[in-house]
Amino acid sequence: MWFQSTLPYAVAIFLGAFLLFQVELIIAKYILPWFGGAPAVWTTCMLVFQVLLLAGYVYAHLLATRMRLSAQAVTHLCLMGFSVVLLAGLAFLWPSPITPGSNWKPVGSAEPVWHIVSLLTVSIGAPFFLLAATSPLLQSWFAQTRDRSPYRLFALSNLGSLLGLLSYPFMLEPHLTLNRQAWVWAAGYVVYSLITAACAALALRGEPTTARRLASTSPKPVSEEARPGLVKYLMWFFLAACGCVMFLATTNMVCQEIAVIPFLWVLPLSLYLLTFIACFDSNWWYRRGIFHPLFFVSLVLVLITQKAPVLPQIGSYSLALFVVCMICHGELARLKPASRYLTSFYLMIAGGGAAGGVFVALIAPNIFPAFWEFQFAIFGCGILLALVLFRDRDSWFYRGSPWLACIMVLGVAAAIETSRLLFPDFALLQKLRVYYLVFLGAAGLLAVWSALKPDKFQRRFRLSQAYALGVLALMGIACVMQVQYPLKGVYARFRSFFGAFRIEQNGSNLVLLHGRALHGWQIRDGVRDPTPTAYYATNTGIGIMLWNHPKRRLSLSVPESDLRVGVIGLGAGTLAAYGRPGDYYCFYEIDPAIARIAQGPQAIFTFLKNSAAIVEVVLGDGRLSLERQAVQGNLRKYDVLILDAFSSDSIPVHLLTREAMQLYLSHLRGPDSVVAFHISNRILDLRPVLRGLSREFNLALIIVHSRTGKVTAGTTWGLLSRNPQVFEIPELRSAAAAYRKSGDSTVLWTDDYSNLLDLVQKNAWW
Repeated sequence: MWFQSTLPYAVAIFLGAFLLFQVELIIAKYILPWFGGAPAVWTTCMLVFQVLLLAGYVYAHLLATRMRLSAQAVTHLCLMGFSVVLLAGLAFLWPSPITPGSNWKPVGSAEPVWHIVSLLTVSIGAPFFLLAATSPLLQSWFAQTRDRSPYRLFALSNLGSLLGLLSYPFMLEPHLTLNRQAWVWAAGYVVYSLITAACAALALRGEPTTARRLASTSPKPVSEEARPGLVKYLMWFFLAACGCVMFLATTNMVCQEIAVIPFLWVLPLSLYLLTFIACFDSNWWYRRGIFHPLFFVSLVLVLITQKAPVLPQIGSYSLALFVVCMICHGELARLKPASRYLTSFYLMIAGGGAAGGVFVALIAPNIFPAFWEFQFAIFGCGILLALVLFRDRDSWFYRGSPWLACIMVLGVAAAIETSRLLFPDFALLQKLRVYYLVFLGAAGLLAVWSALKPDKFQRRFRLSQAYALGVLALMGIACVMQVQYPLKGVYARFRSFFGAFRIEQNGSNLVLLHGRALHGWQIRDGVRDPTPTAYYATNTGIGIMLWNHPKRRLSLSVPESDLRVGVIGLGAGTLAAYGRPGDYYCFYEIDPAIARIAQGPQAIFTFLKNSAAIVEVVLGDGRLSLERQAVQGNLRKYDVLILDAFSSDSIPVHLLTREAMQLYLSHLRGPDSVVAFHISNRILDLRPVLRGLSREFNLALIIVHSRTGKVTAGTTWGLLSRNPQVFEIPELRSAAAAYRKSGDSTVLWTDDYSNLLDLVQKNAWW
């Protein structure tokens, strides 16, 4: 009987959480191409999800505290019925009940954040809001009608969320198109609604029994000690906020270095949820004696792997995320109140999560020139941990253990020495070393004295507290070192919705970087300023093609000798250096911040200014801009259309699909026109995608790899054309023949299906 009455609650909470996180990935992947595939798209989506989660928790709290159980059930079922009808209506207007139509695509360079917010609110706002309310509301019903602790159902909710995340990149994404994913999700939502209705019926059946039991028991006033105070509410809020900031900041760091793919969204979010599951399942999982030392160790590992290959770097970020979230959520679980205050507790958790999302998505980009919120979250966790331990009289802060003090001293020594090895020329470390030697000497003497003379050791001295505060101060210095080290040699740096960029100056060279990816460089010595460099040098595939295109064989007096070139991705504007009088170069750039450094009177890079060609810059996503031009009948008639949005490891998949290629071909001038893809990439091998496009449209394909000096390890270009004779250029054939790389697999992506995991190179991670 108990199993039958509990099972519907467990299934509804589990399925609701599963659907909640599945729809996050589906809708985020669906709109990702509309905003250039930037990592901030996922961060902004998470902001919307956190705010909707908070709204759902507020709704559950108001229902649970302001209405009778019967009124709660009726209200919730009416809203669920409305959401099902709404999905059915949208199914007739959109490709699926939750995927908006093309009229929702952004236009120009308008601010993407608010467009994403409105788009998600309209598409999944209502069902997401009700799914978010499921866990606290049904737990409240369960606690009222079963007189049992509901907190294990919260762990079950997070387990459902985790399985929803992990199943997407490994089960749904590889086998179903986005449209089918959306329809399957909508069917699951209907099933969930029916199970929730069954829970409401069970709650209504149990209400009279509960009322009689409460009536037969003399009322007992709630003690002041049992009622959470303001400080506890604030601790709930800030612990939840710190965990959320750490999760989103880690996602930004990981996606900046690799690719914006659901698998890499899933990894940080899965670790975030796993900590919730462990901490709220049992007190056994969170051990202060394990995770507090790991907290400091994780910061050291982040410092060590700052310039490491991809896998060690992701590993250190993931460990830091897991440890910080285990501390935040473990302390949250230790502070959880009685069931009477359950919805208030969850409300503060949701409020903290929403605040963390607002900070990372809206505030941090305007106050930090780089992704410094990662270090901010780590140090914030240290401060919160110190406050929690000071308030807990049973914590190790008040034990005065000499062995713990010795461990702290050794930890500080290891951290400082590691930092000195990594950054030998960093001036701050030399200043820190003086403090570090004094700290070690004094701390070591006190630790030895307290161990040899325990009878003379006075507890009021609080040796452990003194060491902990010293470690916290050094941790803050370490975080400052990590964010200041990349500033060395920086000429300028800026941040936008699409990423954090910096320009470094090395002698007469200016280098544009996004994360660890080079986006172009220029020699600014007054003589070689117009020289094409890096991925676009004269010995690269695109350089050879632009110098030797069939148009160049015509006399300059012939009108058709002008070359029309379209470029998706501006960067430093290096390709404009190939322009001759009469040529036309059109650059499509999604990021206004990049456009400002490449054109205009205050431009840092002068390729566009020095070009002999007519140069135009069109702001907005390149593919969407070409689509609008085609709809207007303004086909551009390009001789060479260049896709230069792949040199960073963050891949805009929508530029490589069958539909995108069809659009590119419609904008070409004739059979001799060429579509060029810049596919240099440390992580992904994009050659199978080009082979798929070549086969689908019966195009000639040539892949050219060139060595371009010390600044770049090498450059790979894929060139496609309807006329194979265009590639009969000796220099081009010679460069292509020298590039021998095994493999002939073929992949064809569409707007409705893509899977980046299939293209990860075997040696990409080390």
